[in-house]
Amino acid sequence: MSRGVEGRAIFVDDLDRSTFNRMLFETKKSYGFHIFAYCLMGNHFHLLIQVGESPLYSGMHQFLTRYSLYFNQRHDRKGHLFQSRYAAPLCRQDSYLRTLLRYIHLNPVRAGIASDPAEWIWSGHRGLSGMADDKLLDASALAEQRGETIPELRTAYLDSLRGEIADEPFREYAGGGSNSGLPDAPPLNILIGMVAVEFGLSIEELCGGRRGKHLTPAKLKFIGKAHEFGYELREIAEILNCTPAAVTLLRKRKKLILCLTP
Repeated sequence: MSRGVEGRAIFVDDLDRSTFNRMLFETKKSYGFHIFAYCLMGNHFHLLIQVGESPLYSGMHQFLTRYSLYFNQRHDRKGHLFQSRYAAPLCRQDSYLRTLLRYIHLNPVRAGIASDPAEWIWSGHRGLSGMADDKLLDASALAEQRGETIPELRTAYLDSLRGEIADEPFREYAGGGSNSGLPDAPPLNILIGMVAVEFGLSIEELCGGRRGKHLTPAKLKFIGKAHEFGYELREIAEILNCTPAAVTLLRKRKKLILCLTP
């Protein structure tokens, strides 16, 4: 995922979106990536990518730089287009893969710009569900990854969209309350799951209120991301099963470490 600087738009119209998709298609062919899901919103985008022999950062750097140059030239602007380096958590669990497919393609519904994911043509939903031929989406590679045929993949995906929110993995760690994050911010239960997978931890380890040096980097990453997405200190503390004071202390430690780093 990557977001526009200061939350500004990175897509003004459909020409921007089609150009983005064209450049992304060319990048994935050049670097051997497979795209399992994607969604272009107003000020950010989501991608679910399987890398090949080439590292993700090389292709993404080339792609984002190329699109930024195009966007700035077309819209007569200067400076950075994207807020910071894209977020790229690893996905090692099949259950988490299913969650990401659903989460990414339901973004337009959560944002209120579509009542059904099929209404938003700038995502991989229509291609994954068999409604359209989407050359950007690698459904065959995704089916192979999951050990399914294309019809089985589509059936399982559509069934997952009909599931209740209560079936979402990691929901039990959300603290039971409503989230106060920015519009279209990922739910805290999804965000904590992403961080746990990235650091090779279980949800129980990260949310169990335990202490340990091996947990600190993951907690700091989660706290920083949750703060960026506009979540309240109380909510962050609840999902980590600790006190707001403990979260504040960890954030201070992070700032101290950053100041001492050359």
